[in-house]
Amino acid sequence: HQQNLIHAVGFSGHGLMHAPITALLVEAILSGGIDHGHVRLPAPFEHATIGLDTFDPGRAFERSRREMVVL
Repeated sequence: HQQNLIHAVGFSGHGLMHAPITALLVEAILSGGIDHGHVRLPAPFEHATIGLDTFDPGRAFERSRREMVVL
């Protein structure tokens, strides 16, 4: 156990593609920028938020089954 250590891992071969949103989410977690489980996105998407429950390993996968066929 290491204090103040956050692992943002598990991106397969897509690490560079996911780096910007990962950095935003980790920064929000560290700075307390989470509002009711959601993080506000930066410009030009500032009107939208992303829910952290999207990344919960215990979430119900049935809702995302349609996403399995996306290439």
